[in-house]
Amino acid sequence: MEEPLGSPPAALSALEKNVAELTVMDVYDIASLVGHEFERVIDQHGCEAIARLMPKVVRVLEILEVLVSRHHVAPELDELRLELDRLRVERMDRIEKERKHQKELELVEDVWRGEAQDLLSQIAQLQEENKQLMTNLNHKDVGFSEEEFQKQEVVEAQGKALIEQKVELEADLQTKEQEMGSLRAELGKLRERLQGENSQNGEEEAE
Repeated sequence: MEEPLGSPPAALSALEKNVAELTVMDVYDIASLVGHEFERVIDQHGCEAIARLMPKVVRVLEILEVLVSRHHVAPELDELRLELDRLRVERMDRIEKERKHQKELELVEDVWRGEAQDLLSQIAQLQEENKQLMTNLNHKDVGFSEEEFQKQEVVEAQGKALIEQKVELEADLQTKEQEMGSLRAELGKLRERLQGENSQNGEEEAE
């Protein structure tokens, strides 16, 4: 008994599609249509009529399936490659930023150490001068002349100025220490973020 000459709508749709729009399911529909036609020929003329043709057609359909699969997978792979390249560029950019930040921090630390040493030296000098001034005052006679009183006032004023300068220098030193602490904390956060991204990118590359 002959099969109806009409073919399934899905098969017709697959055959009418643009080649670039074919999907794997379309290839299966085409294979179904070809099988339907083979059955019709076998019913009319026997198996020998298509014995040599059938393996070739099956092979062509297999090749078509592979090509269609690659056609649809290739764009996704390209997108993944582009995303991977973008992540690599971002990682290199962050590494470069960290190196630059590290150099800046080292430079700031060198400058800070020099300034801190200068401040400590100035503080020590002020302390010594203040000590000397107080010693001189303690050794003065009780009976001061007007000129000696004036000298004493000058010495006391200098002593107060030295003490105030010492306080300012110590405050400046403390401020610089706080700034260095903030810079170190910022660099630590940058390193942690970079290590996390490197770990994540490594997992993506492994996949």
